[in-house]
Amino acid sequence: MKEPKTHGDVFGLVCWAVFLSLVLTSPIFAQSNRIPEEKTNSGMQLILSSNQTKFYSGEVVRLDLAFTSVIPKRYQINLARYDRSGRMNYELFIVEPKQAIQDPLQLYYNSIAAFMGGGLTSFEFLTVSPTIIHLNLNEWIRFERPGTYRVSVVSSRVSDSSVSSHPAAEPIEVKSNWIELSIVPPDPSWQQQELAKIRQVLKNGITASTAAPDEARQAALTQLRYLGTEAAASELAKNLRGEDNHTDFECMFGLIGSPHRDAGLEEMNRLFESPDFPITQMFITTMSILPLNPAEAPQSLRTEMEKNRKELNERLINVLPHKQGKALAVTLDTVLSSLDTKTSAEIRKQLIPELIGAFKSLSINQQIDWLEYRWDAVKDARWVPTLQTIALQYKDYPELRVMDAYQSLQLSGTALTRWYDLDSSGAREAVMNEIVRPKPRYGANILGLLPEKTLPEVQRQLAQHFLATSNYEIEGNIASLLFRYADSDVLPDVLGKVTENVGKWACDPQSKMLAYILRVDPETAEPLIERAIAARGPQSNACRHSILTEIGALQSDPVLEHLAVKSLNDQDPEVSNNAAVYLGNFGSASAEQPLWDRYEAWSREWGGRDKELRFVYAGENPNIWQAALGENLARALASGFGWLSDETKLRRIEALAIGGPNITQNVQNAVKAWLERPVTIRCTPTGFSPKPLSCIVAQYELHSTKDLETKIGQFPRGTKFAWSPSEFSSSIDLAKTYKEISDFASQNGIQLQPAPTPQN
Repeated sequence: MKEPKTHGDVFGLVCWAVFLSLVLTSPIFAQSNRIPEEKTNSGMQLILSSNQTKFYSGEVVRLDLAFTSVIPKRYQINLARYDRSGRMNYELFIVEPKQAIQDPLQLYYNSIAAFMGGGLTSFEFLTVSPTIIHLNLNEWIRFERPGTYRVSVVSSRVSDSSVSSHPAAEPIEVKSNWIELSIVPPDPSWQQQELAKIRQVLKNGITASTAAPDEARQAALTQLRYLGTEAAASELAKNLRGEDNHTDFECMFGLIGSPHRDAGLEEMNRLFESPDFPITQMFITTMSILPLNPAEAPQSLRTEMEKNRKELNERLINVLPHKQGKALAVTLDTVLSSLDTKTSAEIRKQLIPELIGAFKSLSINQQIDWLEYRWDAVKDARWVPTLQTIALQYKDYPELRVMDAYQSLQLSGTALTRWYDLDSSGAREAVMNEIVRPKPRYGANILGLLPEKTLPEVQRQLAQHFLATSNYEIEGNIASLLFRYADSDVLPDVLGKVTENVGKWACDPQSKMLAYILRVDPETAEPLIERAIAARGPQSNACRHSILTEIGALQSDPVLEHLAVKSLNDQDPEVSNNAAVYLGNFGSASAEQPLWDRYEAWSREWGGRDKELRFVYAGENPNIWQAALGENLARALASGFGWLSDETKLRRIEALAIGGPNITQNVQNAVKAWLERPVTIRCTPTGFSPKPLSCIVAQYELHSTKDLETKIGQFPRGTKFAWSPSEFSSSIDLAKTYKEISDFASQNGIQLQPAPTPQN
């Protein structure tokens, strides 16, 4: 029997997210006596098997699910193989007698109010040659006592591609045969030997097969999770240290699913007080769940769990002074993460020096998290020496995008921006030194923060360094700096290299250099951009598929609009897609009619050929970009920045739709938003450049005050607008924006007033 293959022509990997945790909490997943009706004439079969029939209690019960179909290229299977942590509920195991089994994760699902999981998967068509899915029955079933059990499985990971293009829309339940398993009492010597082997692998990170140490560690964690002894529960607690996310999840689920939760909780209480043991949020969550009574109703469990969590977080503040080294850093991170931003400001302020002192002991991901995403909570002038040290650390990485380099540069670059934010005069020299470095570590996304429009004193050096390197990552960084700070004086210096490489270059330096030339000399830029779009053949890059939007995000210009309109009819549909997206995002009112012309032509071409545009996850999908072209044309017309699409235009877009519900659903949503009166303006600060603001007005999304003013100015005179800032933003965040919009409205005869406050 063959292992399933992953098909790269189905968008490669597809990301799934499961939001409905309550579905998973049902005991049906472990103990159901419901046997679904078998589908007739399906041409499919599911065979359940195991390579052994007798297992110790606590031994991993490995099962094989073999799916086959005699009908070619019809039934597609989801190949996901991850665990049940909010992501996988494709299998329903039926076990008899059901009175002697438990769902090991029922307590987890009943006590967690909401969660979101996700993972990577792929799809393939079933054939007469079996597609095998390997699963551990222990994930769903814990045998409470020895005995003989009958096991069957109902799987819903198969779908009929002839009925629906989306696998999750109408899954088919396929029932397997029955198999018989014998569960025998565990041998204490076997349990001890298993635990000793598990400890050795987890300690050394190696196994007999040194070629796959990660697989060995995974196998050891799986065995430890299901072993079910008091010693195993204690070992799970000791390994829940926050050093590896996967290990932490396995340990948490193992502790919650253990028949000896009390032993695990006892060990966790000991570790809680230990000076050298780091306490993470997941450690707190697990301790909050372990004392719960599984017999209670889910709502009661969730209330009790939150009460436990609050008490543990308060207790953690008291043990914090006893922690040391890395344990102190991690525990401090947990404490600060649990503090309420409004009511615990004083405690947070007191702990900031502690965080600064322990900062180097945190993992690089935790450091990045604080400086990049949680900075507002700890922003303080006392950070400057630490930020300076991190920012000035330099290592010459041959490749900037390998993981170690990427993380290191993300940390040091963020530290540099925070340093500049706190002490611009002190950090300016470091910024300038980095700009003129022959191999600058960052581009203008980090180094573009200086207030000057241009830097004539450094542009010659930038040009020289650009000409001297052939590393595309360094070229991209320097190109972005030329775009940000250089004027036309250095164009003659760099033009030759650009001209030589256009159409063959890596996309990043090509787009940024063309944006620079477009900014300083549009006439010179136009034929170069046109040549980049036209590049074809084995020696060319594929940057034509994204070049218009990449340049447009930096420097929009009538030259780009002209080329985008021309590209709407390019023989490469990916180029046409990019043109449609560009015109929707950046096009002027003059771009609307060419989009209508192309959309109508597309509708005529594909009218009556809906099935050819359907996306089948396991299929080859030769027309995927033609389907996308229709969607992007419709989206551009419905929500383009340069013009206003009212209900009449939206209905026209819907009437021309071909190829399934995507366009129709999007347009219907746009119509609903358009008809809302008064027209509500909903704004939220993003905190991220170059789009610091996100505002929704009818079916439009805007990212700056200037764009918002342009859009509301397009509405018919007399339209009433209501200002409704996001509930996730403080009034201070948007006060300046509201004043600017109010002033604009007053000056242009636009009616704008605050939205009524919702009544509780």
